[in-house]
Amino acid sequence: MPRILDGAADLAAAGARAKGYAPDSPCAAEDWAGGPWALARNTSALLHVLRRIAAGKDPVDAAAAVRSHDGRTVVDVFPVTGWDRLLLSGFRAEVKMRDGITPGQVVAEAAGEYRGSASPTTVFPAPSAAP
Repeated sequence: MPRILDGAADLAAAGARAKGYAPDSPCAAEDWAGGPWALARNTSALLHVLRRIAAGKDPVDAAAAVRSHDGRTVVDVFPVTGWDRLLLSGFRAEVKMRDGITPGQVVAEAAGEYRGSASPTTVFPAPSAAP
């Protein structure tokens, strides 16, 4: 995180210059949000998971984040921390698992790469819409 802070101004300035405006332009707020802030947020989320694993906990808080809805397993992925709730109040994100994936499977397989049980990653196409 300190290294992100050290390079934040340069990262935001590079984004602004690439889009054709000065780093001190009001438009550069977008480059702060999409550059250093987004990088710090994603790094913080990864650290949150790694710290849970290091503490002997599951990477996903099953009781708070994993649920079933209309027969499918759903994982609430945002907000996770108090800072998330404070800084982005009202925003939320969830991931719906493919049919047949149970809450137990989600908890058992989450962050397998960091727990020594990596499985092949597959991206499945979205179901096609009915005509």
